[in-house]
Amino acid sequence: DFGYVMRAEWSQLNFDNVAFNLCMLNAVQGTLVHKGLRYINKMGNLRSELLRELESRGPGGLRQNEIYSALNYSRSHVSETLASLERGGIILRKREGKASKRVWLTEQYPGHIEGLVRVGILMSSEYVPFLSSIWKSMEGKNQKIKVRVFGSAPDLISSLHEYTLEIGVAPTFTHVLFSLTNKKEVIISAVGSGGSAVLSNSAVNNNLLATSESSTMALMSRELVKEKGAKIHFFTDPGKAKDEFLAGSFEYMAIWEPFLSDARNHPGIEEVSDSGEKSFLNPCCSIGVSRNFLESEGELVRVISRGYHEFLEKMGEPDLDYGIGVISDATGYNPEELLESLKSYEFSDRLDLAMLRKYMIDVGIPVSSERLKEMLL
Repeated sequence: DFGYVMRAEWSQLNFDNVAFNLCMLNAVQGTLVHKGLRYINKMGNLRSELLRELESRGPGGLRQNEIYSALNYSRSHVSETLASLERGGIILRKREGKASKRVWLTEQYPGHIEGLVRVGILMSSEYVPFLSSIWKSMEGKNQKIKVRVFGSAPDLISSLHEYTLEIGVAPTFTHVLFSLTNKKEVIISAVGSGGSAVLSNSAVNNNLLATSESSTMALMSRELVKEKGAKIHFFTDPGKAKDEFLAGSFEYMAIWEPFLSDARNHPGIEEVSDSGEKSFLNPCCSIGVSRNFLESEGELVRVISRGYHEFLEKMGEPDLDYGIGVISDATGYNPEELLESLKSYEFSDRLDLAMLRKYMIDVGIPVSSERLKEMLL
């Protein structure tokens, strides 16, 4: 009996010890988890602040020593975050002098990055074939494609001229207009024509016209401004502009696909003019490359140009998956809607000196053949 009692008490003591140890273990684990979450949040905040700081500096970047002093974090935490971002290809670091490095966002580095081609586009389904063709052309070339979506053509061309883009796809008018003052880009081919129109909302009578700045849409809007004295409102977000137009904020809107088909399907929306009626809008958009990129990677540029030409010759729906995915993410339209919108375009890469000279004469800005020749590949 005595032995039974002792065994029972010993077992209870062991049970109590185990329970105590489990409680202690849970407490320690809870503390570790809490500290781990605090660490993760802290590093996440540092990452966000660092990216914002770099974005605000643009192509000038930021010296790594300045980052240490600008952000209220330890040097070890900053160094750890920079290394992680660099491994992910989000930032680029270059040595500057013997003891310092300069840091940029990859998309804002003013120069070519080995193995990476940065492409700037606007929110338009017109660029689906080109995006798909360049993705296909770079297969097996050990080149990655990074697409950057812009809200305005002038911002896109400015980035191309700063060499934070290797390639910029934008209205032909914008390419030429911005190239008149410098020689920082070369136009390698056209993209296509069509796919845009000026619409009116019959329920509105405020004579306001929404259009994009320094673009094909601005050219299409000129007659409406002359004839009816329409007041222009420039937009950088075509989706938002389309919603505001349908809601009655503007009587007129110059817009392109896929937003055009969407807006046109609503009651009371009428077409004032379309780009097909304007011969001078051919080609609507063109592909420009940084002159520095052409000089350092000329053969790669020619592969891209030939690739688009060959792609258009035998383009099929399955070949468009990459471009459809990019534009779908940028605009919010589904693949079926984007494929339908492509029917509004006539795709052609053809662009020669005579075409470009006539284009500029028709839009009212004559440019010498010699100057235009310098802009073409």
